[in-house]
Amino acid sequence: ISTRVIFSNAQINDWLNEAQAIAADRSWCVITSSAFDLTSGSTYYSLPTAFRAVYRVTRDFLEIKEMSLRALDGKSGSWESSSGLPLYYFIDFSRRGNIGFAPFPNDTSSTGTIRMSYYSDVSDMSSDTDQPFGSIAELYGYHHALPYYAAHKMALIDGRKTVADQMYGFFELILKTMEEKCQARPAYLPSAIGRQ
Repeated sequence: ISTRVIFSNAQINDWLNEAQAIAADRSWCVITSSAFDLTSGSTYYSLPTAFRAVYRVTRDFLEIKEMSLRALDGKSGSWESSSGLPLYYFIDFSRRGNIGFAPFPNDTSSTGTIRMSYYSDVSDMSSDTDQPFGSIAELYGYHHALPYYAAHKMALIDGRKTVADQMYGFFELILKTMEEKCQARPAYLPSAIGRQ
């Protein structure tokens, strides 16, 4: 008679989602984009729910650089009340969930469309047809890491520490490869110019 624990689909799904969240958190592979319009007189704008960190921000297709609050304070003591064409964006950690622009737009000539690419959380998978990592095709090769993590959790609960360690080792190995390669561009050669 076996004393092995039987696990429910809900438990296994939770572990697969936990593995997906760990992989996304450690690799920074999931990048999403959104767009919103600047409004005259507004400094702060809500960030998407799945936002983790900014990758790139543009206003009407021109890149806006990030500046810290300390650097903005160093440029001008009155930057918070300065209006005009936004030159910088900033993240004020006392106002989490918002992105700010300095100077803030004050008329239609200083508004425009912000396009933001950002590192994103991933949505939990809830059905058998859901794909990990938001169905990003470039990440299909890492889907097989998730069952190793779930197997690790099951083996731990079942008291099989050696098997659990092996499964976690496989998960870590795949995750390490994912971290190294997910944003690699092997064919990108900026020093190669023109044709001979």
